[in-house]
Amino acid sequence: MPVRKHFATMLALALALAGCNKSDPVDGLTPDAGTGTVASGEGPRFPSLPAQQTTAVSGSLYLAPVIGAPANRIGALIQAIQAAAAQRGLTIVASEAAATHVLRGYFSAFSENGATTVVHVWDVVQPNGARLHRLAGEVRVSAAARDPWSVVSDAAMQQIAERTLDDYARWRASGG
Repeated sequence: MPVRKHFATMLALALALAGCNKSDPVDGLTPDAGTGTVASGEGPRFPSLPAQQTTAVSGSLYLAPVIGAPANRIGALIQAIQAAAAQRGLTIVASEAAATHVLRGYFSAFSENGATTVVHVWDVVQPNGARLHRLAGEVRVSAAARDPWSVVSDAAMQQIAERTLDDYARWRASGG
């Protein structure tokens, strides 16, 4: 049960940080409600929307620093977000002031029962710091390790990026 307690603590911390205002140095993206499983080193088993069903929206996003994931996983995530954004008609910009929305992301990973789960929470925030929407989800990787991030593949981070932007696009298309 120590892993569950650690997970609960990390999730509570992520949710608490997610309510921080603009003056807080913590920034990030908005997580999706979908879940799926990715085998270590394999592509997504449950990819998000097929290309023909991807919702296109216009606008620009600023990706604030992601909290909770190591730098080597954040790099893969950012690359996947940039590609997914372009497919959905979104532009990633270099400053909050130039963005339609700021995306703030909070991550946690834990290994249990032979698998690793990556939990992600994303806030969609106005450039002035007001939170507009929250998305959350998790991705399971079919491998476990003492350092859970060591078994989280680029494919798992790609799945998170695609689902995040799919959910963001659906939220925008629904009037958000």
